[in-house]
Amino acid sequence: MPGTADIRPADWDTEQEILRSIREQVFVQGMDIDPDLEWDGQDAGAHHVLAWVDDGEQRTAVGTARLLADGQ
Repeated sequence: MPGTADIRPADWDTEQEILRSIREQVFVQGMDIDPDLEWDGQDAGAHHVLAWVDDGEQRTAVGTARLLADGQ
């Protein structure tokens, strides 16, 4: 049976490691995005979310998104 999922706000200062890890895997490695484009210095001022899946035994971060002040 699939686990439950939730999406919640994330704090860049305290959750930067997991946010960076997911984006590194998905965008830099998986989609071959230039790291200079991905790590553009705008993360500290952006709104972040993390998607989590809980299978009853373990809670795992599986996705992330960010929203910049200009709407991007």
